[in-house]
Amino acid sequence: MDRKGIKVNVWLNENSAAASRKLIIELFLPRAHSNYALLGIDIYARGDGKCIVKWDIDRLQRERYSDAIALSFDTVIWGITDELKEGIMKSLDCHRKEHILPSGTIIYNISAYGEIGSSADIFRRANDILLSLLICGELNEPAIAKIVQEKLDYGGRRKQIYENMEIKVRGRSIR
Repeated sequence: MDRKGIKVNVWLNENSAAASRKLIIELFLPRAHSNYALLGIDIYARGDGKCIVKWDIDRLQRERYSDAIALSFDTVIWGITDELKEGIMKSLDCHRKEHILPSGTIIYNISAYGEIGSSADIFRRANDILLSLLICGELNEPAIAKIVQEKLDYGGRRKQIYENMEIKVRGRSIR
């Protein structure tokens, strides 16, 4: 697999009758020490203006995810560690302070990390992208690309990595 640009996979399932949405993002950043995260949520919309966050991720399943877009020598494991969860919590706190969390219940229910290439920072970035996708209107490749670029914000220093960015939007679950 070509590793010159950012790789983003997005899985999306919506159920308008139940006012719910499942969203999963898999993120790979080239030439970065912290370069891989997979994070997924279900959201159940409500109109009361409150956001409730729940966790339903097995801490460490020790089961490998063989189809990951991580580097080939990195072992990707389903689950999450406490250290990686801290990055997600930082992102949630920032979004809460900026009043940009959706109204409803967000359930974090899927995660995978690279034993070598994951850190709290990459999970914070992945969650920033995920939460921004939640409040975005239409999810298509150009909209996702814009959000990814805004949330990674390399300030133009690494503009060339966006030129080779690969985004895949899928309508099914990976598990």
